[in-house]
Amino acid sequence: MIAKRRVILLLSLLLVLSGCVFNEDSENIVLQVLADDQTKDQVIKQANYTQEYITVEEPIIGTKQNKIEYRESNGQGYPWMAAKVSDATDARSKVTLLKTYNQFNEVVSSVRVPGTEVYTEAEPTVFQYGQTAKVGAVWNPRRVTRYGYDCDGCSVTSDDFSGSASGIKFSGNKIRQFDGSWKNGLTYGGMHVIATSNAIPMCTVVEISNHQFSGGGITKGQPFLAIVGNRGVSGSDIDLFAGSEKNLGAISQSGSPSAGTTKVEIVGFKTYVRNNGCK
Repeated sequence: MIAKRRVILLLSLLLVLSGCVFNEDSENIVLQVLADDQTKDQVIKQANYTQEYITVEEPIIGTKQNKIEYRESNGQGYPWMAAKVSDATDARSKVTLLKTYNQFNEVVSSVRVPGTEVYTEAEPTVFQYGQTAKVGAVWNPRRVTRYGYDCDGCSVTSDDFSGSASGIKFSGNKIRQFDGSWKNGLTYGGMHVIATSNAIPMCTVVEISNHQFSGGGITKGQPFLAIVGNRGVSGSDIDLFAGSEKNLGAISQSGSPSAGTTKVEIVGFKTYVRNNGCK
């Protein structure tokens, strides 16, 4: 923000009588004695100067920090979900300048006012907890587990499939797609399926990284996409569909379910069609 305080230098008849005018140089305005042949009009024209104080703030290029800082919850949303609230910034320098203009509003002098410089430290990218589900929001699940279509509490039909909270239907080695066709494998619309709590809207698309899963098209440690197609867990937990409880090794999981290293980031939202899945 530029703050201005204009000071009008009224050089009146006193200057004329004293025989003094301004002489411009690159930094300052200085006084000189008029020659005998200089006219009154010249004196008035050269004496019409204006000064103003201007506060300017500029970034110090190259000081931006390449890191992310996570800050405590703001008391709203979910305490375990974070989202970016500000980007990294360069350090900044703010100083007050005294500018002098001639009668044509041209700058003839610009001088730093001593003692007015203020330095602001560079800031990292800031994520804050206490957010709700939106693109870019991230969290580290408290528990990361797997489940099958024939899990405890799952209702398996005589045709050997079970439904879900989203309307997606699952079998041990295939999933019914939105268009009604059954596709072999463990993906829906090209994405794996997870169960979450109601904190994450149905049909939310996420990227899962730094995980311990392997198999079924997933490589350990490599990010993969998944879609929220079921419920059955609480809080920040996620539960990955892995086919059948009798063969959860189709997608193996190393380490502890509560190791806390897995990262989930919301990257988009599909349209939830009640009892029919995600469009």
